[in-house]
Amino acid sequence: MFGGPHHREPAMNGNTQDFAAFALVTGASGFVGSNLVRRLRAAGRRVRALSRSAMPELEAAGAEIVRADVTDAAAVARACEGGVGT
Repeated sequence: MFGGPHHREPAMNGNTQDFAAFALVTGASGFVGSNLVRRLRAAGRRVRALSRSAMPELEAAGAEIVRADVTDAAAVARACEGGVGT
């Protein structure tokens, strides 16, 4: 995510408009991914969470859940729709 062709440093004034439309978190059903989703949502970021299983607790936290396998390139491409560079 950081250092890629679309990377921008956040504004010093906390303006989140300098970020992509949403953060796509893969592996959202795992320990790291689910905690990342919660932290991003707590910070007010829009989150799209990619997971093979249902994640009602992340959906309740305000994340958009995309049920798909990260090895399915077409599903990942659909999950990225609306993001920077798509």
